[in-house]
Amino acid sequence: MLSYFRKDKAKRRRLNLFHLWLFVCACLIVIICTTTVEWRLVNMRYLSRHIVKELGFVGYLTNELTEFAKRTIEEFTLSTRDTKSFREYMEQVHEANRGSQAPSTSGQAKHLVYIQMESVDGLSIESTLEGMPLMPFLYVLRKESTYFPHTIDNTSSGRTTDGELLTLTSLPSIYGQPAFQNFDLSKVPSLPRVFNDAGYYTFSIHGYKGSFWNRAAAHSQLGFQDSFFRPDLIDDEIIGWGISDESILNQAAEKIVASDLPTFAHIILLTNHHPYRHVAKRNGKKPGDIVLDHIASLRYMDSSIQSFFEKLDEQGILENSIVAIYGDHDSAIRRQIAERTKPDFKQVVKDKVPLLIYGLNEPPKTVEKLASLQDLPVIALQELGLLIPSSFTGNALHSIRPVLEHKNRLLSIDAGEVKQEQTPFDTSLFTKMAILHPERMQPTK
Repeated sequence: MLSYFRKDKAKRRRLNLFHLWLFVCACLIVIICTTTVEWRLVNMRYLSRHIVKELGFVGYLTNELTEFAKRTIEEFTLSTRDTKSFREYMEQVHEANRGSQAPSTSGQAKHLVYIQMESVDGLSIESTLEGMPLMPFLYVLRKESTYFPHTIDNTSSGRTTDGELLTLTSLPSIYGQPAFQNFDLSKVPSLPRVFNDAGYYTFSIHGYKGSFWNRAAAHSQLGFQDSFFRPDLIDDEIIGWGISDESILNQAAEKIVASDLPTFAHIILLTNHHPYRHVAKRNGKKPGDIVLDHIASLRYMDSSIQSFFEKLDEQGILENSIVAIYGDHDSAIRRQIAERTKPDFKQVVKDKVPLLIYGLNEPPKTVEKLASLQDLPVIALQELGLLIPSSFTGNALHSIRPVLEHKNRLLSIDAGEVKQEQTPFDTSLFTKMAILHPERMQPTK
């Protein structure tokens, strides 16, 4: 009997050592993976097949388990976190927005159209090359619109989808964690939900597959009634990654014209995607000079937007529409472009994106304050007389508050220079709280 207990004790000791060995191995795998270059690619949220290719199945599985554990812990932590600093900040934002000039068109059910341009720098719609505008139509249109020449690129690793987060939820991007791939967006207050409640028809349209960056799921979670991706659309012209900008804009115009309801259309362009040689190839030219290839691509996009405007005008839609045109993020070749072109404005903000709003009930003007894409939904809702959700961080058209940037900074322009100060909270935590627990973000008053 004594020998039996000894054997059983030895067996249990071996089992415990085996469990300890497994735990140590798991920890080593996590440490090794999370400190390699390849793992940093995973943290930038590559698609699953790319993760498997880079790390193998074990690495992919470890990543998924690690990410799941991190999200679970983070969600629990956020559910108990004190939100007083967040709520106090939002009360200041809303107070400034309420005190800004109210639009006379309040309550008018205009269409709202977003045209999200791929990889366009702010200087591209205000610059010339050898006397010719880089984007001739927008160069003129900005003078007939409300134009923001100092709009920061407030995106992080999510790039295009971060641009969408900014314009659809008025929340800064989450540093290093693209929201479309890392979070369920079913609860966050959003522009599509506001318009759905107001009796609008809401749709998004993009010439690539909806699985990329988890866009189809994210758009559904954000409340779009319909989302159209390449499999749902007429594949009549392919340039570069997907359906051409001209075709996407034509198909979007047809859907707006066909709607019996006021419409919110979110149009996401793609042709001008890096490496910017797609239009040159389509035109039978050999790509070479990246700046000239990029400018050829910009001019194609510009012409496509002009055709879209003409089509809405012919159908009598344009006069009852607000059209916001903006760049999702910079081109990554801004310096090369700046060296060879001549801008109309002093480049106060180096890393900036274009933002103009056509159709506001105000005289055309250039707004010299610092702006961000998260301002756009606030300006649009105030113009239409619709309720602005409490978690929207953007500034109204006439508010002079600083911009909430994703790197924990408040930015403004003072004496022609960008001024910055630290935020009273972590901006990424603010956005995560608004996504996961919006009910806890109500203003203090």
